[in-house]
Amino acid sequence: MIALLVRGVQLAPMAMWWGLGMAVVAALNLLGQEELWPHTPAAAMACQAMLAAGVGCVVASAPVAAWRWAAVLPGQVLPALARLVAIAGAIVAVPVLIFLVVSVVWAAGEAITRY
Repeated sequence: MIALLVRGVQLAPMAMWWGLGMAVVAALNLLGQEELWPHTPAAAMACQAMLAAGVGCVVASAPVAAWRWAAVLPGQVLPALARLVAIAGAIVAVPVLIFLVVSVVWAAGEAITRY
């Protein structure tokens, strides 16, 4: 079981790891905003955009990871379920990515008019 989990981590796309790292760094910057960026009011919007980009990378890479993991799962039922999850994830990922892009563009427009 542990070997299967390790293999699953190895099969995850690199964009998923970059997105996860970007989301964690952006979330930590947002949590410590007053300490890290006290005199930079636009830092919060930049970190929010970075968080949205990181979440977008993870959401877009999740169906690819599920499809790759399906290739190494044993049996016939587990790979079929993993492929079903990958297809459902791709269907869900499209509106989520559209929402993230629209929200980042909206926030950038607000930042331009505010500062």
